[in-house]
Amino acid sequence: RPGLACVERIEKYQDSFLLAFEHYINYRKHHVTHFWPKLLMKVTDLRMIGACHASRFLHMKVECPTDFVLGSVRGLD
Repeated sequence: RPGLACVERIEKYQDSFLLAFEHYINYRKHHVTHFWPKLLMKVTDLRMIGACHASRFLHMKVECPTDFVLGSVRGLD
């Protein structure tokens, strides 16, 4: 991702989490019917949550009071 700091460190953590998750999935007995489709649906839900969060964050940035910003810039003249 653009602007991401400590990329190697984050990739290392992601790899360890992925390995732990893979180990958990492979050694757990799945008594849930249609386990994999349900798991994929949860991934989609997580992406939707992330998209909603990003949308709210962008709204917060757009709703910033422009009078305050313009007043600050004019005061620098």
